[in-house]
Formats: sequence, structure tokens, C-alpha cells
Amino acid sequence: MLFRRVKVITILLMVFMMSIGCSRRKEVSIEPKKETKTTAEKSSSKETIYVYVCGEVKHPGVYRFSKGERIVSAVKAAGGLTKKASAESINQAEKMKDGQQITIPSKKQTAKNEGSDSKAVQSSSGKININTAGVKELMTLSGIGEAKASDIISYREEHGPFSVGTVLCHDITQIIKGVTKDARFRKGHVVKEEDIPVLLSLGKDHLYVWEAGDDMLHENDAARILCDLCKNEGMKESEVKEGKIELSAEYDGLLKIDKEKLFTVNSFGQMMIATRSRNTPVKAGDKLAGTRIIPLVIEKDKMQEVKDRVGDTPILSLLPYKKKKAVILATGNEVYYHRIEDTFTPVVAEKIKEYGAEVTSTKQLPDDNELLTKTILEAIENGAEMVLCTGGMSVDPDDKTPLAIKNTGADIISYGAPVLPGAMFLLAYYKKGDQIIPIMGLPGCVMYSKRTVFDLILPRIMADDKVSAEELAHLGEGGLCLGCKVCTYPNCGFGKGW
Repeated sequence: MLFRRVKVITILLMVFMMSIGCSRRKEVSIEPKKETKTTAEKSSSKETIYVYVCGEVKHPGVYRFSKGERIVSAVKAAGGLTKKASAESINQAEKMKDGQQITIPSKKQTAKNEGSDSKAVQSSSGKININTAGVKELMTLSGIGEAKASDIISYREEHGPFSVGTVLCHDITQIIKGVTKDARFRKGHVVKEEDIPVLLSLGKDHLYVWEAGDDMLHENDAARILCDLCKNEGMKESEVKEGKIELSAEYDGLLKIDKEKLFTVNSFGQMMIATRSRNTPVKAGDKLAGTRIIPLVIEKDKMQEVKDRVGDTPILSLLPYKKKKAVILATGNEVYYHRIEDTFTPVVAEKIKEYGAEVTSTKQLPDDNELLTKTILEAIENGAEMVLCTGGMSVDPDDKTPLAIKNTGADIISYGAPVLPGAMFLLAYYKKGDQIIPIMGLPGCVMYSKRTVFDLILPRIMADDKVSAEELAHLGEGGLCLGCKVCTYPNCGFGKGW
């Protein structure tokens, strides 16, 4: 039903091509001279070409060769000649060309062609339209007599027109393991004679030619609609290909996704949108999402209904990072009295600089909650847009950081998070007029573990994306860092639960 406007056009040119065969040639055996290759020849020999070998060979197909190789190599690659092959009908010493079809005729075909009208000539233009040509026109082709011309017309009438000259309505992909996976022919391509062997090697015995109607959309046009439902500021779209469009980031930022809208589209059927996980920090150039229409054509009404359900607000958004002024307060008597070196502050400073933050000041404080509270408030009064307190976050009676942050009057979102490493993390927000200042208590794991809860929270803080207690609770799923020897965060499962 979906394809009621689709015509199926059978690739029949091969029947015509196989019937013609090759003209008889006089072959002379020549001992090749040994010559030294020039620089240009050496360079060209490294170029790759693809050749379609068919007819009387054991393993017909598309094979890869170096430029300059001869037909004899193609015959060998295809498993050699069959017993039925007319070996003398093809010059195996001839050099191959990219996209060439090499057809090995049978002895029977060669004999039949030799008995046909040898005086036949080409039309004045050198070409004829095999979809409209009559018997007399077809007989002007070498090797085509009256009987064969009649057979071609009968075959054409029974099976439909030959595909040469038709226009492709969708991309056709070619996959060669280890070499390529891309569209070999694009939508809108006009099929030529030399395309036929390639199409056949791609398994395309039939081509679909779509006739546009008022009630249907082509896959590429429908993919355009899906892309528009997703695309927001800071996103660059790819060229539409095979009914698919991809979006990538134009700048560093935090990826946000409307989960419900995304579900609405993907549950609708015959279309899909695949994205990165929500709250993932991305770099400029990173892929964000891909859209695709499943069938070749889809109802216009269906796409309109999806648009109506999603609404005007895009499914995706990319929040840029803000250049915040940060203050780092290192707590603990062991650091304040210089019993140990402060190795915590440099780690935190380096992490926040990756997101464009400026460390305006650092300070070392003893285990004194009143002094820490006072210092936090002074930092905020002096223009700090983010305060980071390191150490003093355990349940030890001497660790006073959580109490000190609470006594500032800040709103405590959570003391504790379902994340390992980082269970003793504290997040609070201090309100200063219209400004919301995040205050964080960082446990010791932030200093020695490569990735912790701090790496999950920091991108959201830098993008001014306020974190709720409920969201922190959702971090339990995916909140276990495996501590891989080669860290791939954020391209892993760590922290993907929210």
C-alpha cells in the first residue's frame, strides 16, 4: 500500500549486453619487453580501480585491482574461465579501467553472434534508445539480427523498460569490507549503461522509480522534517543521505534532550531519532543525533501529526558553558599547618579550567566550621560565582565542611550521591539577589580518582543548568565508574542515569 505509486523497473540491459557478445579479433602473441617503470607509472599503479567480471568465469563479481593491471588478472581473480568460455573472444592482455565490465562470452554465444548480420551498422548518432527502438533500429547494432531484435522488444513489453535513462529516487549504498560504506549512487542519478554491472553487483535486480503524489513524502524530505524537530542553536546538520540527517555540535556545551518528545517520535513508527545521552558534555564537532525515515516514502499526514505532537520547541538543546569566577577553599588541619602538601587544589583547578572557569583565589583553612562559613560568604560577596570546598567531607567529627556550608544559609540539594567514586559529595545553592551561586563540598576521591561525581555535576554547573535532588537520585543507575585503564568518559555508561 505504501508503495502504490512506485514502479518497478527491471534491470534487463544485461540480457542485451550478453546477447551481443564480442566481435572476433585476430590475436598476435607478442613477447612483452621488459621496461623500467617511469615515476608516473609507479604512481598510477598504486591507484585503486574496481572492475565487474561476469559471463563464463567461475566466480563473477566486482573485484579491486591496481591501476594498470590487465584483464588476465581479473580472470584469475574471478576463479578462471569455465569450460564453456570462448577465451579467444577477449584480449586478456588489455589494461583495465575503473568501472569497466569484463564479460567472458560462451562458445555458443560467440558462434551465434558470428552467424548474425555482420554488415549491421550503428545509427547516425552512434546510440539508440533501447526502450523505444523498433526492430529496424535495433538491427543497426552490431550482432543484432531480426530475430534477436524481436526478442528484445518482446522481453521489453513483458517485463517493462530497461533501466538505462531512469532516475533513481533514493540512494543506493555500496559496502566493500574494509574499504567503504557509502552511497554508490545518489538520489537523482540518471542510470547509464556502465552503471548496470555495478547495480547488479549490489544486488539491485530491480530499481524503484517513485512518482510524486500529493499525499506522500520522499524519505529525504521527511528526514528534513525530523531534523527540524531536533535542531536548535549551536547545531550543524549533515547532508541528507539515504533518508538520514545527522546533527553535530558547533561549540562545546551540555547536551539536553526532551525525553518525552523523543519517545513520542520513536514510538510513532516508520521513523527514528537516535541521540547521545542526556546531560552529556560535548565538544565542538561531536555528533549529537541522527534522524532517519524507515520506508522510501511516507504519508504527509503522518509527518504532520508528528510535528503537531512535538510542538515548536526542539527536542534537543546545546547549552554553552559560562566563564565563571571560582574560589577554591582547601580545608583540613593537615593542610593548613603544612603537615602535608595540598595536592587537592591543583586537581580541582585543572578540571574547572577545562570548562573555561577562572580561579580567582585559593585559600587553606583549618577544621573550623565557623571560619569556613565566614570565608565562603566573603568569597561570594567579593564576586565568586562558584565556591569549591575540598576535604573535610567524611563522617569524622573533625570534618566540618558540610556544617559550614549549611550555616551559610544555602539551600542544600543533597549531602550524598549514589555515585562511586563520590558518595560523600555535597551540592548547595546560595541565593544572592537574582544570582544563584553553587557551593560544592568535594570528597577526597576527587583528588585521586580520574572520574568521580564531580565530573558529572561540573558540566551542568558550568552551563547554569540547576541540578535537583531527584536528578541526583537517578544517578544510581550508571553511577558506578569501572575505573578503566583507558578512560573514555563521557563516551561510556558512567553517569548516564539522569
